[in-house]
This record gives sequence, structure tokens and C-alpha cells, in this order.
Amino acid sequence: DLVFSAPDELQTIVTGEFSGVFDETFPSGTILLATRDSISQVPVHFIQDLSVPKTMADAATNTGDDDIDESVNIIPEYLRSEEMSVGTQTITPAGSPSPTVEVRTLVPSEVVESPLATKKKDECVKPSTSTSSYTKVPEKIPVPTVSTPGKSKSTNAVNSSLESSSPKVKKRTFVKKTKMPLHFSLSNSEPFPLETARMVAAPVYYPTMEEFRDPLEYICKIHPEAGKYGICKIVPPSSFKPECKVNDDMRFTAHNQYVHKMLYRWGPNVQHTACIRKHLKSQKVKLEQAPLIGGIELDISKFYHTVQQFGGLQQVIEKKKWQRVADIIKVPKTAQDRVTKLYDAYCKYLVSYDTLPADEKQKLEEDVLADHERHVRLRNSAKDSEKEEEDADDDENNDCVTKGRSMSLSNFFRIARNTMSMWFKNDPSPEEVEHEFWKVVTERQHHVVVHAGNIDSSVYQSGFPCNRNSPFAKHPWNLKVLTNNSNSILKCMGPVSGITIPTLHVGMLFTTGCWYRDPHSLPWIEYLHTGASKIWYGVPANGCEKFRNGMKKIMPEYCTNNPIWLPSDTAMVPPELLVKHGASLSRTIQNSGQFVVIFPESFTSTICCGYCVSESVYFAPTPWLDLATKAFQDIRNSCEPPAFSLERLLFSIANDQKTQPETLEKILPMVKEIRSKELSLRSQLNDLGLKQCERIPLLEMKDKKKKSRGIEDESEQECEICRSHCYVSMVVYSQEDCIYCLPHALEHIPKKNLKSSKLMYTYDEKDLDELIKKIEELISSQIHRLNAKKKSPKKKALIPSEKSAVHNKKENSSL
Repeated sequence: DLVFSAPDELQTIVTGEFSGVFDETFPSGTILLATRDSISQVPVHFIQDLSVPKTMADAATNTGDDDIDESVNIIPEYLRSEEMSVGTQTITPAGSPSPTVEVRTLVPSEVVESPLATKKKDECVKPSTSTSSYTKVPEKIPVPTVSTPGKSKSTNAVNSSLESSSPKVKKRTFVKKTKMPLHFSLSNSEPFPLETARMVAAPVYYPTMEEFRDPLEYICKIHPEAGKYGICKIVPPSSFKPECKVNDDMRFTAHNQYVHKMLYRWGPNVQHTACIRKHLKSQKVKLEQAPLIGGIELDISKFYHTVQQFGGLQQVIEKKKWQRVADIIKVPKTAQDRVTKLYDAYCKYLVSYDTLPADEKQKLEEDVLADHERHVRLRNSAKDSEKEEEDADDDENNDCVTKGRSMSLSNFFRIARNTMSMWFKNDPSPEEVEHEFWKVVTERQHHVVVHAGNIDSSVYQSGFPCNRNSPFAKHPWNLKVLTNNSNSILKCMGPVSGITIPTLHVGMLFTTGCWYRDPHSLPWIEYLHTGASKIWYGVPANGCEKFRNGMKKIMPEYCTNNPIWLPSDTAMVPPELLVKHGASLSRTIQNSGQFVVIFPESFTSTICCGYCVSESVYFAPTPWLDLATKAFQDIRNSCEPPAFSLERLLFSIANDQKTQPETLEKILPMVKEIRSKELSLRSQLNDLGLKQCERIPLLEMKDKKKKSRGIEDESEQECEICRSHCYVSMVVYSQEDCIYCLPHALEHIPKKNLKSSKLMYTYDEKDLDELIKKIEELISSQIHRLNAKKKSPKKKALIPSEKSAVHNKKENSSL
């Protein structure tokens, strides 16, 4: 015990070099001091009646109040009740064995139907369809408990045996009150569309070995049921365990994801950082990107406020608080020279701002707010676009996902490891990650930047085995094999980057896939090779209208009036907020070794729970053609570039000798429509005076495969206006080096010099007529072939009586 006669002496000790913990002061001036080494020696009579809400873990690490709140508040919003017990702590008197902690599970005061709640082990829900391998499995939540710090399992076991001999001590209970969130349900008995907005568990399927033979056949089988939820999870048989082999040295350009900007771009952290940047710009100091420590961007705003809370730069230096500052702002402990880098960053970027008078800081904040409001007005009015571009550098960056730097996979892994250590001491559950993620997104108090990588598997090998000796090299569920499945019409085009060539995805903690729908309305499949789990949210096709209405209410400035109304990498909205605005969605947690299927026209978003490697590829069964025309028209009207040309796909299908008759019957009217429009537009251009024309030699598919991918991509010319691929024909205006599709050529060519314009085409009228005739002949010949097979005589199966007659006949002949 230490006794001080004056409070100022006490303050000196508290802020001095002692690393102990001061739990309480008494009127007499006595203070309780416990160091990390003597924490169990604290006299119990000083602690019994205290109400300071600190655990022994906080004492050992000198944790602040903010950290205590975060450690207590780890239960997802879905599971919180009006009143919830957080834990009970017991402390033993001096001389007794090391302190033990009574573990009390966290149980809400009332049962809440939740997508995160658990069910009985034997409980499963089967659909009305006869799919024997189908099971709905709710995800389980590990309940957080209070553990004894600084002890191994063996010491805990010893202490538990001695607990009965320890004297009874008064217990302290911490209670945190929270509001009850929106109601969710795990019940899938009511498929989409739901009468009331809810988040439900996506279906989970367990195919048998027999069902697992053909992936597209199985997906088409479960589509009527699973498609109602937008997404589903497929758990392969236990024998499917392909080894993931990715090259650690492979390099790729990562994307920076600003988690705190994913809902609303402007927030407390962004605003204060903008003030610092504006001041630095006046001092001719550039701060385009925050300094990196351990590969992670430094939170400049949080850094400044933390130093101020310790009394300023001078106090931090004199009291040697740099390590504590680094811990509070979540700088990785493994980062090399983190204290030196923090000091350098403060001197370079914050000392000048720190010395500003309060009135100048206030004026700076007002100027930043005025700039922000002006920027918003310009964006909303869509006027003065040139001026807006000029002022873009003076305002905040409105993108939540930006192009990052090139890095190797091994470097990406190190950053992922550092990011995880910043937020969690141990491996977190998906629910804990989910809770922290949405907290960062909604509160916008922290500058959080993570990275994501999307890698073309044709540049570096796929995550699936490529060795011919591996049994999984030619497995039907190997995505490099699945893309060539006979039931997918996309295979007819050959290799197309990002479509028929699988894409590798690498992520880390909080790496996000913002709300997205494939513009081509294609279904796709993703396999999680290795690493942490991934949380998926899905909105099915029949729920997209309500989803759009909800998004327009939540963030109208980022929802356009185009058919493709939500650009990619734009928004991440919490499920609770979507449900509140009337949108229903599904949710599932994908673990390594599992597939997730995304059905046509569905919106999805994802959250990575740590470092992980996954792989995805598109596919298209014949029924997708019913959606194709509208999808590509929407892409054209939205002025978005397609990944491939619909005409190219249809013509490739027609030229494939293995195409099924039902597929040919579907594309025949589509090809006839293309011919009709093409000839009509060419005639109109001819009437306008466009007489020059030239044929472009059409490369055969086998020749295209021999070409490099770069040359193949160059052959896909984009329209200057709508960015659609000009596969059949285009108009080239050589004077301005512009290319127009025929519909937009009709609008712009009359304003141009016709002598500099030329019609370029790959198919003339004769070619189109021959293609249609070829399709009709293929349909006729294949139908005739199928009918011939049906009529061909087959060896008659003998019934038992006939078998015995034949046997007797043979015996008689032998006699």
C-alpha cells in the first residue's frame, strides 16, 4: 500500500513510469497498486466492494475504458436482448491460489428467432421436392465467455480443483443494456417472396456421390428450390478434398477497400482527415495516401486524437507512451520500428496542424464542410462536370474501393496476418467478425483499409490441382473442368477472361464484396479453397425490386436511373437496415472446402473473416438464353462494357457441332432477329450516303485459341457511346479515330464527314443467311438422328419364362 498526502502527488504516480493498475482511491489517500507480477497478492478487503467495471484481463494489459466497452460488446446485434449478463468475476484473498474466474454463459432474457441461432442436432427441414441430400442447417454461434488471463489449460485445471477450498468472495456482475434489434427468422418453411421482410438462412445441400458426378446437372436439379433464396451452399462428399496449390510469389494488383466508407462516404473520421489534408496542402505537403506501418494504412485522425488524450506530443515523449499509443490505434505489434515510424509520421503530418490555434482549426473545419456540401451539390446536379473534375483533388475521395499497389501473395498474407492481430487476439468466430465489421461501417469512427485481389487463373495456375496424376485434376467440380461442361453453352466461345477462365480471389479480415449483380444475368459458382470463412448475403431475383426501393431510400445518391442501377464496388448496407426498409435476404457462412452457387439476377455481398483463397467461374445452361437478350439490352442502355458479345456467343453455339437440338431451337429466332436488324441498319446508313465498306476477316475459333489473350481482347471493338462490342459490324470514323455501333452511327454520322467514315463488317447478308440455314439443318439432322435411335431395334430383354424355354432348347439340342 502506498499513502500520499495530496491528490497532485497521486496524479504524478498515475501518469508516471509505473506500469501497474490503480483500481480505486480511498478518502484517506490510500491507493491500491497491483503490478503484472503481483496481481494475485492484492488484499481482498480493498477490492470486495468496488464497482469499477474492470476485469483482471484489463488490469494485466492496462486497457482503457474504450477497449473495455469493445471487449464486452462482442455479441452480434441479432442476439442482444434488453438486458444481458456479461460475466461474473471472483478474486481470491492474498496467499490463496492464483485467482479463478467463474464462467457464466451469456443467455438472452428471451428466445429470439435468429439466422444465427442454433437448432437441435436432429432438426432439419426438407423441401417439398424429392431431393434426398437436401438439408437446411442453421449456423452455430460460439458463446463468448470470460476466461482467466495468463494461464494455460493445465493451470486452469489445477485452480478448478482448488476452487472448492477457497473462501467465498463477493461477486461482481456487469450488465450492459442494449436495444432489441429487428426480428429475424431461421424458418425456411415460407420461401421467397416473404410476406414480411426478414433475413433467413440460405439452403444447404449435401449431394451424394452419385449426384456429385455432374455439377451442372445437380445445380439444375436444385434450382427450383434453391433459386428462391438467390444463393445456396453445397457441401461436397467427404472424399472431395483437392489440395490447394497457389504460387506464393505470384504478383497481382490489389484493390484498397475503405471499410468506413462503404455505407456513407462522409463521416467523423473522413471529415477530420480532410481538415488535416487541407491544412497540409496549404503548407505544400502532400498526403495523398496515409503512411504505411506493417503494410497497413495509419489512421491519421485517430492517431492525432490519441496523442492529444495523453497530453500532447511532449507528454507522450517524456512519459514514454509511444507503445501505448501504438496499441490504442491498432498498429501491429509485429510491425518493424513501429514507434519510430509513428514519431516520424506525427512530425511530418501532424505537428503543424497540432500547433494551430483553436479558432483556426474551427475555420478549417467550416471550410472543409463547405467544400463537401459544394461537391455534393455538383454531383447531384450533374452540371459543371469539368469543374467538378478539377475540384476532385480538393475534396474527399468518393470511392470506397480503389486500385492499389502490386504485391506478391506472400506480402498479401503478411498484411492479412497483421490486420487480424490488430482486431482480434485469437481466431474470431464469423459472428464476431460480422459484428465488428458492421460496427466500423456504421459508426465511421476509424480509418480501416483492407485489400482484395482478383487474379486471372490463366496467368497463374488455378487453385485446383493441375498435375495429371492428381484425381482432382479432371474432376467435374474442378472449376477449370466445370467451365467446359457440356451443359454450359459458354464453352462454345472458348477462353474468355473473367467468364470461362476461372478467377482466383484472395482476401483478408474485412475484405468485402459489395452488393453486386452480374450484368449478364449469368449464374456462377465459387469454391473456398483454404483459409477463414466467408459470410454471404443474397437477394433473389424476385426480391430485387424491394431491394432497389430500400437502397434508394438508404443511399439515393449512389443509385442511378439506368437498368444497371447499382454500379459494382459501390455500397455495403447492413442487413438490419435493408430489412427495416422492406427487403428480404438470405445468409450463409461458407467454410473451406464448400461451394456457394449464385443464381441468375440475384444480388450478393460477402465479408471475409480472415485470410482466404477462393475461386469462381461463370456457367450458363440453355434456359439462361431466355434472359440473355434483355440483359445485354440493359447493359447497352446503361453504357456498361459487356464481358463478351451476345452475337459472338450465339454464332459460336451455331458453329458447334455438339450443340443440343433444344439449344439450337432457342437461338434460331435470336439469330434471325440479329439478321433483320443488321440489314435494316445497314440500309439506313446507305441511304444517308455511307457508301464505303470493308470486310474484316473473321478468325476461326481454333485460330483464336492460338492467339494470345491480349490480341483476342483487342479484336473486341467497343462503341464510343454505349461501349457495346461491335462483333458483327461497326462504323469507323478515321478523322477522330472513333468506332460506333450501327444504331449510334445513325445518330452521329450525319454530323461527320462521310468521306472519313467506313462500314466495317465480319458477316455480310449471304453469311447470315447461310448461318440460319445451317442452324435449321442441324436441328433437322439431330432430330432425325434422335428419332432413328428411338426406332432402332434393340435386343429384347427375356422374361423368366422365355429364359427357361431357351435353356431347355439348348439342352435338347445338346442331347
